[in-house]
Amino acid sequence: MVKSADGKILAGQENFAKFVKTSRAKIQEFMLTLTLSVDGAPPGKYVLEYKLHDIGSDKTSTFEQPFIIAG
Repeated sequence: MVKSADGKILAGQENFAKFVKTSRAKIQEFMLTLTLSVDGAPPGKYVLEYKLHDIGSDKTSTFEQPFIIAG
């Protein structure tokens, strides 16, 4: 989700990607690089919120990344 600095949801998409990693050993770590392009948004402060779902359980993890679009 893309949110304004005060937390208002501006845009978002659920289940936009599915990453599957299989291994014989139990996976303890997972690295993911995500890139976001924002076109047409006005200058200002924003917060990007990611939510990851573990497909092997009901666990989820959410993290936020603040960013600024300069004018």
